[in-house]
Amino acid sequence: MRGLKDYATAYCPSFAGARSFIDANPAAKKRILGGEICYLGDSLTSAEVKFAPEYFYNFLKFIMEQVPEHHYFFSPTARWLLLVAMEKYVEFAALD
Repeated sequence: MRGLKDYATAYCPSFAGARSFIDANPAAKKRILGGEICYLGDSLTSAEVKFAPEYFYNFLKFIMEQVPEHHYFFSPTARWLLLVAMEKYVEFAALD
């Protein structure tokens, strides 16, 4: 992901850290909250979830606090990706 546009990463031990990371990165925030969001987990959750951006922060808080796995958020066209890792870091990147 490092070679992609708007790449950013940070240590985020909690939901508050992940929200601060997103809020401090205007390019990431604009993309994430700019349209429908897709979600996949890497082991415990087996279905893709799609939701409107107004639910993003509530969903992120819940999933980070309740489901111990890597979390992948992306646009329906896969033009951007937000990884929230179990190892307490986040990464964001875009294709265009």
